[in-house]
Amino acid sequence: MADSPQDESAGEVSELDALTARAKTSEEEAQLELGRYYLRRAGVEDGSGDNAKQGVSWLIRASRQGNQEATALLRDCLQKQLGVDEVNLNDVSWCLNTPELEKRARKAAQQLFRRINPFGDCKSQLSKQEFMERISEFPLNKKEKKILEKAGNRSHCN
Repeated sequence: MADSPQDESAGEVSELDALTARAKTSEEEAQLELGRYYLRRAGVEDGSGDNAKQGVSWLIRASRQGNQEATALLRDCLQKQLGVDEVNLNDVSWCLNTPELEKRARKAAQQLFRRINPFGDCKSQLSKQEFMERISEFPLNKKEKKILEKAGNRSHCN
């Protein structure tokens, strides 16, 4: 692939940039891979604290989405005190103590919210009518529809 170490280094940076871009779009497999990448770097370089913390940060993001491998790696990092500090300890603990099903449900709810309200906040509000129109576009059973309608009635964004 690479003709020289410089070419190899440039290729690695390019791949890393692409992986990082994917991870920033909440792609959980890319977040997991970045977490592994930074933990590997932490194991081979001097001054590895920043790499380990960065690795844990990406693993937290993947684990919050329900990625079991990321959660297992976070457990290992906590046991080895690798990249876990007072800044991220609460997030790591949340990831380790929250059931995967709850994480997946939260992820699904966030995705649904983004589809219903692409603005993502209450500053660009949907009217109640717009909200009801958006949820009618989803294939929902009666119970699910009723729950979303109640959420729309109680929402701070109406």
